[in-house]
Formats: sequence, structure tokens, C-alpha cells
Amino acid sequence: MGELEDFVRRQLELHKQIMDIVAPYVRKMFEEYGIEINSNETRNTFLAMVMELTRSIFINYSIELREKSKKKVMSHGKK
Repeated sequence: MGELEDFVRRQLELHKQIMDIVAPYVRKMFEEYGIEINSNETRNTFLAMVMELTRSIFINYSIELREKSKKKVMSHGKK
């Protein structure tokens, strides 16, 4: 595998891990609000919410990791 393929596979695995956490959360929210996922409309809304939250968390997590990495590099440079 090349470097790009390794990177893509790691990103996809991270995306899946996030989605595996987000989907049950959204399903529970639907249940709490009395929304049944039993039509194309509600299934599409459910999927859209899962995808949007997953995307947002993926981006925020990437930013958090980058910030932690910067702080680590900066702290090593001060020694």
C-alpha cells in the first residue's frame, strides 16, 4: 500500500468509529422525541443527521489532534 492509500484507510476507519458512536446517539434522540424511522423521509433525515454530526466531529477531532501536536512540538522546542 502506498502512503496515500494508508492515509485514506486510516481516515475511513476513524470516520467509521465516529459514525458507530453517533448513529446510536441520533437513534436515541429520535426515540426521545417520538420520531419513528419508518419512512423514506425519516430515514433520510436520520442518515443526514448521522452524517452531519459525524463530519463535524471528524473535523473537530482532526483540529484537536493538530493543536495537541503543535503544543507538544512547541513544548519540546522550549527545553
